[in-house]
Amino acid sequence: MRYDSLAIRQDVERKTGMPKRNDESKLTEADLEAALAPQQVIALLQAFDVEIPDSLAMGIADYIRLLLRWNEKVSLTTVTTPKEILTRHFGESLFGARVAGIEAGNLLDVGSGAGFPALPIAMRAEGIRERLLEPNVKKAAFLAEACRRMGLVDRVRVDRTRFEGFAAPEAAFDFVTSRAVRITREFVEKCREMLSDSGRIVLWLGQEDIDSVRENPGWIWAEPVLIPGSERRFVIWGSPVSGERST
Repeated sequence: MRYDSLAIRQDVERKTGMPKRNDESKLTEADLEAALAPQQVIALLQAFDVEIPDSLAMGIADYIRLLLRWNEKVSLTTVTTPKEILTRHFGESLFGARVAGIEAGNLLDVGSGAGFPALPIAMRAEGIRERLLEPNVKKAAFLAEACRRMGLVDRVRVDRTRFEGFAAPEAAFDFVTSRAVRITREFVEKCREMLSDSGRIVLWLGQEDIDSVRENPGWIWAEPVLIPGSERRFVIWGSPVSGERST
């Protein structure tokens, strides 16, 4: 099911008592301006070795304002300070995209939640087109609204569905990403169905999950890359062995 952002947002406002657009979250605008000034955004993301132009920094700040306001009524993330959102959500997402070579092509993000890693990737890489899978109605509504506010509706589609029931489209994906889904053998095999011949799965995982993922047969895995500022969080990506894809 594809979502129209304005209609769904109005429905969520009506059902949950969510504040209207001119209401403010607990953080004042002055607080947010200080925390999310472009130079502050760029400085905090510098450790992730990703180039952030001023225009993207301003877009990231707008996204965080929107996320915090929605998070007052809809449980989107437990990370609620601008600094943590910048480093743990945007930094990790953009770092993973850089090291895994996500620059252009079609991307499927599974369990998109509050939009990470998919929407930061789309905001930075104009050559990416995305499908976001999120079964939760309120989270899907947020994602649709975020796409509208960030000017991404022409390149990003939100589907309120589970990965298990998602049918592979005629055009295969170049990337399948996931940052917040339990990675099982069934999940990895479903990803195989979605990918093009040169496609890859890109995962954000804890150290304890790396070995189990790499045990899946029929895949070639790159060495995991430690995320800056973390001791146990990694990005890992792999591609199906040629000739062993599902049909």
